[in-house]
Amino acid sequence: MRLREPNNEYTTAIFNWFGPLEHLGYEVHYYEYNNYNPDSFYEYAKSLKPDFIFHPTYENFHPEFIKLREFSKVYCIHSDDDWRFENFAKYWIPFTDGSIGYQNSADSYIGVGADKNYYYRARWAFNPNTMVFNFNSEKIYGLSHIGVLHGNKAQKLKYLQDSGMHIDQIELKSPSYSKYMETYHRSVASVCFTNNSLGTASQSKTRLAEMPYYCVLISEPWPNIEMWNMEPNVDFILLDGSSNSIELINKLLGDKQFAESMHKRSKDILINNNTVYHEWDKIMQQIDEDYKKVDVDYILKQFNL
Repeated sequence: MRLREPNNEYTTAIFNWFGPLEHLGYEVHYYEYNNYNPDSFYEYAKSLKPDFIFHPTYENFHPEFIKLREFSKVYCIHSDDDWRFENFAKYWIPFTDGSIGYQNSADSYIGVGADKNYYYRARWAFNPNTMVFNFNSEKIYGLSHIGVLHGNKAQKLKYLQDSGMHIDQIELKSPSYSKYMETYHRSVASVCFTNNSLGTASQSKTRLAEMPYYCVLISEPWPNIEMWNMEPNVDFILLDGSSNSIELINKLLGDKQFAESMHKRSKDILINNNTVYHEWDKIMQQIDEDYKKVDVDYILKQFNL
């Protein structure tokens, strides 16, 4: 995986996937994708002979991965296998043992020739190894949004503003990961827009697994919403364009007890159901015949969440 950005910031791959497999009993080696060379990586991997190789996919397609299957099971991790399925994700099928994806379904892969056990549908999950920051600051924002306003986000924020909302917009060109988390921490609630990069459809976002730890999540609808175990307008506010969602946001911002109660529920759900340990425990049960299910609650106790 890519370990560092050009500015030396850890990548989203690190924040999302660093740590859980070690605690599930595996010896894990991380390889810097920015230094990838097919021949040297083949020799490196062959020297280790790992049971599994997981590759978070980026821009490039690597049919040479088929050689790695001589000694390992090779899996892709696809973050955007919805809009990138037809022109990217499906082409990995003949060259890998399986794919872990966050946006599609097994039926799509089976429909283009994959085995019924090729695909595992994952969900974005909270990673206590990388997503916990001990901020001591108080909340200074009511409703916030952080990040560049690409696509139609500006129009969507304007809709909320026209409904009488004040939104603290933290529009840094390239916010650090800790800046995102600090903004959530210092907010009563923060907004998550769920359009994909093309603006053609909604998809699940990593923010769904980050925001609830720090503040109340306000989000547009996303596919397979039930996978997150949160009830709309009870554990988070579903931003669906209705007057009800606007009324709930106003209540949230004006009633501290209501806001704290909603945040506590969503945070408890996150920690008890939606961590990377819950997710990878399920994944490894499906793809590793020698894997023994672990006590996730016991592992999480060490983090004092």
